[in-house]
Amino acid sequence: MQFAPRHNSNAEDDGYLISFVTNMESMKGEIQIFPAEDLSKGPICRLIVPQQIPPGFHSSFVLPENL
Repeated sequence: MQFAPRHNSNAEDDGYLISFVTNMESMKGEIQIFPAEDLSKGPICRLIVPQQIPPGFHSSFVLPENL
């Protein structure tokens, strides 16, 4: 799971948690995006990936001005 801060926010938990998930029945992956301040709301976005996301896959979020 990766944290991505909301643009121009100062609150520590104001942003999004991004998770990579694999549906073992369809063998397709999903990228699920959750509001960091309240995970109980469930994902606010689901992006279907046409292939399996391998176990241990990881990422890093970098703001554009830090590239």
